[in-house]
Amino acid sequence: MFQIVRSSPKPLGDQLVEEVGRLIDSGRLTESSRLPSVRDLARRLGVSVYTVTTAFERLQARGLIESRPGSGHFVARRFVHEATPRVELGFPPTADPALRFARSTRDPSVAVPAGAGLLPPQWLEDVISPSALSRFWRNGGIGVPAPTQGDPLLRDLLVERLRRAAVPAAPGGVLITFGASHAFDLIARRLLSPGDTVLVDDPGYFVLLTQLKAHRLNLVPVPKAAEGSDLGVLEDMARLHRPRMFFTQTLLHNPTGITASASNCHGILSIAERYDFLIVEDHVYTDFGSPHLVSLAQIDELRRVIYVGSFTKVLSPAIRLGFLAASNELVSPLADEKILTVLSG
Repeated sequence: MFQIVRSSPKPLGDQLVEEVGRLIDSGRLTESSRLPSVRDLARRLGVSVYTVTTAFERLQARGLIESRPGSGHFVARRFVHEATPRVELGFPPTADPALRFARSTRDPSVAVPAGAGLLPPQWLEDVISPSALSRFWRNGGIGVPAPTQGDPLLRDLLVERLRRAAVPAAPGGVLITFGASHAFDLIARRLLSPGDTVLVDDPGYFVLLTQLKAHRLNLVPVPKAAEGSDLGVLEDMARLHRPRMFFTQTLLHNPTGITASASNCHGILSIAERYDFLIVEDHVYTDFGSPHLVSLAQIDELRRVIYVGSFTKVLSPAIRLGFLAASNELVSPLADEKILTVLSG
C-alpha cells in the first residue's frame, strides 16, 4: 500500500508523509486504522527507522495520525468544521460590557449565555464532593494564606498536567490567578504599556477586549477562519503594526467554537517568530478538547507563548481559579504585579 520512489529528488521522509496523507484523504486508510509499526514499515520500504519515526511525528503534528502507548499508531479522527449556526443577540454589540455580562448570567430569558463563556449550572452539579471540601478545610486550606505565586502543591500538579499535554512547564514558571481574566489583566499591566499595539481574535471574548482597551492599548483584529486564525491577515497586520502581543484562543474559541489545526498553530508561531511578538494563548476550555489536539504552547515550549488556563468553567463559576504558565523570566514580574493587585493566593 505504501510506496516511495528512490529515484525522486524529493526526500524519502517527505514522500512518506505525502503518501500517508494521500491514503487518508482518499479513504483507503480510514479513521482508527492501525498503521504498521515503525520498524515493520522501515523494513518494508527499505528506509531507516529514523525516517519513519520523523514522518510519523510530522503526521501527528498535522493531526492525521495519533500514537496510542503500547498499541502503535492509528489514523486520527477527522474533525469536520460546520458552519456556525445563527444565534439571536440578546443585546446590541455596542452595549456596555458590564451590562452584557450581568444580563447574560442573571437574566432568565437568556437561553444560552454564549458570549459569557459559562456552562449551564446543571452541568456542574456535584462536581466538587463535600468530602473534598472537608479535606481542604481540615488541611488548613482556609486559614493559611498561599504564597503569592500560588500553593506549591497545586503548582506541582499543574506542572504534571501540562507535561502530560507536552507543555514543558516548571513550578517556577506557573502563577496561580483568580481566573483567566485576572491573568490577562496582570499581563496587560506588567508586560505592556499604553499605546502598545496588540493583535486580538475577531470575533473575540468581549471581556478581554474591554480589559485591553481599558489599558489604552491599540487593538488590531485578526479574523477567524475555519482552521483557526486567518494567517494572511495575521502576517499583514504583523508587518504593518509590529505588535507586542497576540491574544488568541486556539481551542474551542469563544464565541465561534473553532479549534485551530496543527498547521494553523505552526503558521501562527512562524509569523510571531518573524515579527518578534509574544502570544497569549487562552486555553480555558482545555478539559473539553481532545487530548491529541495541538496547542501553541506545546509546539513553542513556552519560549514566546504565555499559556492561560482556568478551572472556573469545569468546577464552578463561583470558584475564581486560573493560572498562567510561561518562562521563569516572564512569570517573575507577573508575580510582582500580583502582589500589587491581590497580594497573595
